[in-house]
Amino acid sequence: RCSWAPCNYCAWACSASTSHESSPPSRAGPRTWSPSTRKRRSQWDALHYVRIAEAGYPVGGPGYPAFFPLYPLLIRLTDPILPGGTLTSASVVANVAAIGALALLHRLTAHETDPETAHRAVWYLTASPMGFFLFIGYNESLF
Repeated sequence: RCSWAPCNYCAWACSASTSHESSPPSRAGPRTWSPSTRKRRSQWDALHYVRIAEAGYPVGGPGYPAFFPLYPLLIRLTDPILPGGTLTSASVVANVAAIGALALLHRLTAHETDPETAHRAVWYLTASPMGFFLFIGYNESLF
């Protein structure tokens, strides 16, 4: 028996974190991030990671040594490939890593116990408050 709730939640989280809110459609050009969406996606640590990915670590910047380099490096590597800028790359990297982590959790739990327990473990992780941070522009999904 398979519960599709975690899969639906993951699909929703992926689409929500990479979706584009835009102003009313126009012929002027492609869809862009609205200011409110840009602000929500670039709060707290996400803003620091995006800045590090764009310009590197500042010399003597307070607190920047706390931000490990793997996530900004992955953002910088995917930015030229993906449309939408550095913020979109940060969301895509976080979502891909989260889905990979959930797949590994499922495999490990199924190997150690049974598939039903593995489904529940994935569901509990995605439904927990921590699950939200796996799918936004933070590096938690890489751990």
